[in-house]
Amino acid sequence: IYQTRERLFMSFEPFDGKRIIHLDRKEFPENVPPSADGYSIAHWEGRTLVIETRNMTARNPVSPTQRSEKARVIERWQLLPHPEFGQILDVDVTVEDPEVYLEPARGHAAFKRSSAGVEVGGYNCADSLWDEFVAQRLAGVTAP
Repeated sequence: IYQTRERLFMSFEPFDGKRIIHLDRKEFPENVPPSADGYSIAHWEGRTLVIETRNMTARNPVSPTQRSEKARVIERWQLLPHPEFGQILDVDVTVEDPEVYLEPARGHAAFKRSSAGVEVGGYNCADSLWDEFVAQRLAGVTAP
């Protein structure tokens, strides 16, 4: 995670994910086309970073994270003390999508710091594994 006054840049090992969070906006721009990651704006509520993401492209019903273009994601990030790891990054996520969910879906994650000197590697899962899974599902084959 790297932060400037205007932006927060995040890089994640899973799926080689990268995000840009806009800290200098209170409203979503109207002229940005939908994208896989959407458009995120954030503000601080005390020591909690509140991130809202909209303008995401829809995902098909086979995806493990289904959504329509009406999806809205709210994340609440906090740095909290932890008895074993010192500090953890605690994240609560709420997904609102009236076309996919009857009520908001919620999730939670906690991340511990890596040891000094650890470098984030690349995501090594081949796309072909997911493509094969989707093809089997579409053909009516179920997992064992």
